[in-house]
Amino acid sequence: MKRDLIHIGCSLNDSFLMPYGVMLVSLFETNNMNRFHIHIFSSDLSKQSIETLKDITERYHAGFSYYTLDSSLLEGLPVNNRISKDTYSWYLAAETINSDTDRLLILDGDIIVLDDIKPLWETELNGYTIAAAQDIAGIKLKEHIRLNIPDKKGYFNCGVILINLREWTKNGFTRKVLAFAKENPCILKYLDQDAGNYVLQDRKKNIDLKWNQQVGIYFLRKKYIRSIYSEEAVNEIKKNPAIVHFNGLEKPWNYTNLHPFKDKFNFFLKISGMKKPKEKVTFRKFVKKTAYRIFGWSWWNRI
Repeated sequence: MKRDLIHIGCSLNDSFLMPYGVMLVSLFETNNMNRFHIHIFSSDLSKQSIETLKDITERYHAGFSYYTLDSSLLEGLPVNNRISKDTYSWYLAAETINSDTDRLLILDGDIIVLDDIKPLWETELNGYTIAAAQDIAGIKLKEHIRLNIPDKKGYFNCGVILINLREWTKNGFTRKVLAFAKENPCILKYLDQDAGNYVLQDRKKNIDLKWNQQVGIYFLRKKYIRSIYSEEAVNEIKKNPAIVHFNGLEKPWNYTNLHPFKDKFNFFLKISGMKKPKEKVTFRKFVKKTAYRIFGWSWWNRI
């Protein structure tokens, strides 16, 4: 099957419209050599938000499709103050998409794309259901052990996922992942990500961290990260990521955030025309940001 058209999947609600708008602009601006079709999945996205994403997509002459998900399928899923039921929406994407493609690249909203993603899109899956990068913080926290997943299989991050649609639908992974989440709420810490890791542990291909550079690459102490990655590899991922994932509690649109690629985010934010949410700068936030500047953002947040 020809893969000259790259299919991108995004699942969101209205609260994350701005980040997704910025992400799409970063994708289009750094990939003008590629052709895209953007697939938006949501159970309750407003018409205004749909039109905003469609306008951005059409501005760059890419295809656009919107899918209204059956919200009843998301009922009963465990949630918390950071993860809503809509976070699980991407698990429905593979069985919802209506397009002539055998794969779909899922991208989170809190990322920016800085390089050609065609090599990622063309990753040979060899029968695997998904391709994803290791979760960096999970190296120290050993999230796979909590889920009774063997060391050799590890624990992946859900920010960037390449899905083999045929394998996914053939094996009914949407039903399996959602069922596991509903049946095991007590052992889930990172809810949707935990459920996916458990169910797909034998069906995952690892990809290079440059395709999902997470904040853990800056925060993780050397003794943990060097147990898996060389110093040369870590330095290269820090300096030249293809995709930056702002997966920490503090996002690049937050006052206190001092991520090394925050300026890049703001660059794409300006081009997008999107607006950051208003944020009250408290004395506590001022002190926190000052501490970051004195001691170092990565040092202060090390794990």
